Amino acid sequence: MGGRRHKIRGEARVPDERKEPKTHEAKTLIIPAGPDNWIFPPGVKGRLPSSMIGALLRKFWPGKYYPLGTVPAGEKKLATTWTDYESAPGVGFPTAAEAVMRKFWCFYRVAPEVEETAANRTLRATCERLTPQVWYNQRITSAGHFWAERGERVHKPDIVGKNAKAEYEMTVDDYMSVIPDWAEPHAEAWEEMVRTRWLKMDEDFAAVARRNAENRGDGGTHCGGNLSYERYKGKTRAALGPEEEMSDLEIYNKMRLKKPDLSQPQPSLPEYFGTYAEDVENYCEMVRHRHPEVDDPMSAEVDEESLVLSSGGLPHGRLAMLNKAVKHTLTTTFTRLKAGLTKDSPLSRLVAGLGNNPHTTDFEAAYVAAHQEYQVAFNQLQHFMEYMAYIHASMVANQTGQTADLGPMPPFPGPAPNMPSKENFAAEERDVPETRVVGGRSHRFIMVVLLPVLHPVLLRYFSRSFSRWFFRSFYRKESARAGV
Repeated sequence: MGGRRHKIRGEARVPDERKEPKTHEAKTLIIPAGPDNWIFPPGVKGRLPSSMIGALLRKFWPGKYYPLGTVPAGEKKLATTWTDYESAPGVGFPTAAEAVMRKFWCFYRVAPEVEETAANRTLRATCERLTPQVWYNQRITSAGHFWAERGERVHKPDIVGKNAKAEYEMTVDDYMSVIPDWAEPHAEAWEEMVRTRWLKMDEDFAAVARRNAENRGDGGTHCGGNLSYERYKGKTRAALGPEEEMSDLEIYNKMRLKKPDLSQPQPSLPEYFGTYAEDVENYCEMVRHRHPEVDDPMSAEVDEESLVLSSGGLPHGRLAMLNKAVKHTLTTTFTRLKAGLTKDSPLSRLVAGLGNNPHTTDFEAAYVAAHQEYQVAFNQLQHFMEYMAYIHASMVANQTGQTADLGPMPPFPGPAPNMPSKENFAAEERDVPETRVVGGRSHRFIMVVLLPVLHPVLLRYFSRSFSRWFFRSFYRKESARAGV
């Protein structure tokens, strides 16, 4: 095996401090796009936030670590998820997750009307989504480097997937020979990553990987690739002529086209990815039924209510199509919309169980109102998660002796919400709200009264416990060394 050495693009890296923006206004403006993504506003260009996050995740990778708040003993844990970053100590920061998020905001900013809490929530969700993807991509990158040094250029289908080529299989030593510089301080963790994740020598992980591969199927890929809908829409509209127009649904329709396999005979009709062909047909039929004045639903503005009906509600919390392209409103519920359809509707096949609805219109309205209350309580629960993160950061700062810029304490939420089924809702007494809340009054008393009072006590206790453990451990080691 020979040939000239191929030159391949290096890994994306975090710019050094000399290249960081000097002022807040010099940072790149970004806006949230859904719960776990970012886009640029019109006219703004810069480095993609996902690229920066990937570089930060690699730079601040903890490798193998002892979780904070535990006694450093036994085997260390391999960091592969965002939860690991939140539990692992960071160099110069309370945690590795804190290092990633703080460094991210050195390069980006949000509009003044976007709350800092909401921006950090979106950033955390983005990091949580991208962390596993970083290690999947790293395997492909490392394999590309290895074979490029031997004069061969390989691509992703040659390395991973059901059609991976046997001649490009690699060993542990092969991957160790191309360990990147950011992973060299964690060579042991890198080797474990190779063995357990990439070569699947861990049987438990291999079983999960096989199951996931079987569930993915072999339906090909869509034309959108790794672009989000917002980015694909911006790219498509930028390529249009001055007098050309495309609706949101027409762009989404183009995005869901299957990528053609040029090695196979091409179909006479366009093929769509997944169940999109059936989903868009159901949507167009629903729009024509509810809005006869609309000639072409594809070119018209997306009708959220028709989309919810044709999707059968939000199974698994998602619409059948255009899930992130349409901002769902809480009042647009499947239950309320379904009650407005007649039994002889030609679209009743799209709404299963329409003729067997045992509940009255008043009950449906009450259930919708309860669901709205649940959504409010769920948002309060998000504040609870932020409060717990605040406590965790406080404990870490006390244990490590580092000063953490925690900011003001967030408002304390109520108890965790629990939305009952219609059957349970019908059996409940509407005047006793605790029956729909996990934990009831005792939960409320603990969370609202006791925890704020005990918060400083808990911090002092854990701090003193950590100090006692450290000095006892140090004394034992010194005594053993001195032979006492």
